[in-house]
Amino acid sequence: MLRAVWRDTVVSPQMTWDAPVYERIFRTVRDVNLAAEARDSPRLLRVLAGDPPIDWSTIHNLGQLRAVHQDPTLDRDAHFAAVVEQEVLRKGRRALLVAGSGHLARRNLWTSPAPNPSPDTVTVRLLRIEPDSVHVISTLSSRILEHQDLLARLEGAAVPSLFPLKGHWLGEWPASDFAGVRRYHVQGPGKWPFEGFSFSQVADSALFLGTRFTDSLPPFDYQDEAYREELNRRRRILGAPERTRWVDAIAQVEDLRDAGRLAEAIEAAKTIQTWASGSAHQNESLRRLRDQLDELARQGAEAPAPVR
Repeated sequence: MLRAVWRDTVVSPQMTWDAPVYERIFRTVRDVNLAAEARDSPRLLRVLAGDPPIDWSTIHNLGQLRAVHQDPTLDRDAHFAAVVEQEVLRKGRRALLVAGSGHLARRNLWTSPAPNPSPDTVTVRLLRIEPDSVHVISTLSSRILEHQDLLARLEGAAVPSLFPLKGHWLGEWPASDFAGVRRYHVQGPGKWPFEGFSFSQVADSALFLGTRFTDSLPPFDYQDEAYREELNRRRRILGAPERTRWVDAIAQVEDLRDAGRLAEAIEAAKTIQTWASGSAHQNESLRRLRDQLDELARQGAEAPAPVR
């Protein structure tokens, strides 16, 4: 099943890869290759798995999962870099690497020891092997919505736009506003990396896709019961709280709201109300959320249009 390619990763039960843009990547590559084969073209696209392999059907307890994550031969960034070195650089080929900004940054995220054997990012490793072999493009994600001054400067920019960061005002912007993930128990609770560095010090170009972030969230209520139960099984292994359909659905409405997709958030909230009632706490959470969405909708009638 094609979905297993992005669902069965070492970082599951995180659902990052369930965003529809990733499924479209795989389906587009398959369509391009089928068309090339129909023309008898030898030039086919290859998809290489960068993450270490994991078979979730064999993982039943935390010790087995830790063995995968702590195996020094399966360090995630080292594994990704080794795949690129062996299958791309040594063969004189080119590749599009798809990974989180923290993995592809031109400098290491963590100055203190990280759980993996080495804190080196994929890009740091590859540049050590072959200088100037990597051009890092960082997507301006939904975090830009937290900075009105930044949005004002991007107003009127074409969608999409690619900005070379060297010599551009974006390149002088603090990198911590764009890149990296919040990491606990490494550099202090909740500290973002890249403090003190400019955007151009961690990336070469910035990709601006507007402010709607249509492809950054899974479709509303996308999980079938079997998939939801498998994610909960993985959460139990991690000792993380299980999630119900109600919890996930309300979280998705909040994500839609935060991404500026207010009309979709309102329709999704209405859909949840048609389900069987949840707990008293869940019903109250949904009521408060509906009130907030309605107020935002009223305010939006007079608010300026978002940057597109």
